[in-house]
Amino acid sequence: MRKHIYVHTSNLENASVMSSDESFQPVYEYINEVKDISRNEWGRFKTDQNYYHIMLGSIRNDNCPWCGSVPNLVELTERVDWPGQSKIKFCLECLNCGSRGPVNTLTFNDLTNFEAKDHVKEMIKARYSERKQWDHELVNPYERHD
Repeated sequence: MRKHIYVHTSNLENASVMSSDESFQPVYEYINEVKDISRNEWGRFKTDQNYYHIMLGSIRNDNCPWCGSVPNLVELTERVDWPGQSKIKFCLECLNCGSRGPVNTLTFNDLTNFEAKDHVKEMIKARYSERKQWDHELVNPYERHD
């Protein structure tokens, strides 16, 4: 049984080069074989043991990227005291598998009313939902950069 490995890229030039490879299979060739194809899937490479799926573009996912459960906003126990103000660290944590999203440091005064708390939750959830591609800010060492 083959494993499915997903590679997410934001570089259309790299995706175009991949699609010219003879072992690349564009999504339209196998769309009828597979039930749940992501709308971001560009195509795949088939090897004897694996399928390497190429995902293209910005992928938004509000749930845990590892298990799909809904994350919970948690305050981390470590408090940061900076001169003149007290700061608290928050992050989103999956209740099912325990994975944590990006950690955000906020000033204590920002959390004095419910409206501000809702804004902070939405801000943290937006950072959690937008996944960065593996090649985000990648500099290819094999290409000349002047």
